[in-house]
Amino acid sequence: MNILAFFTSNGVPVTGLTPTIRIRDVADNSLVVTDAVMPEVGDGNYKYDYIGYDLHKDYAIRCDGGVILPINERYTFGGNENYIEDIETITLAISAGVKENSDDLKRILGLVHENIFIDNPVYDSDGNMTSARLRIYSNPASVGTASDVIGTYQITAPSTAPGEFTSWKQVRTS
Repeated sequence: MNILAFFTSNGVPVTGLTPTIRIRDVADNSLVVTDAVMPEVGDGNYKYDYIGYDLHKDYAIRCDGGVILPINERYTFGGNENYIEDIETITLAISAGVKENSDDLKRILGLVHENIFIDNPVYDSDGNMTSARLRIYSNPASVGTASDVIGTYQITAPSTAPGEFTSWKQVRTS
């Protein structure tokens, strides 16, 4: 897994550094990489190829650009914020109750904004959209047409002032 770091001095990207990286396994706080050198990619970017990466573990990462940098720009840090177990659990739950090519699965993908189309907007006197139709499609080539629609929803969003809605409702109509 490539880990990237970006270093600046007074906001300007810095090249020619020899930054180092430390990686800790969050489960036991152990150092799994200690001060390894990060090769330059260019334009202030540096990388480290962590070949020991385990996607089931959480890591804390600290990169040190070196003493040449101002102290407030010397270090960069991050983590992998690993949610793989959550994704695996959701995937198992979906596959247990939803067939791979079913409309239910396509509807789930649509609700996460894959192959959707919003039209028929209605606006109030303040220019706020108060309602619209949202359709989910099974085929990306059909988005915006009457073909391959697997779900239609009515959106309503009443408002009280310009740019302010009081609620948002999305109800399946077909």
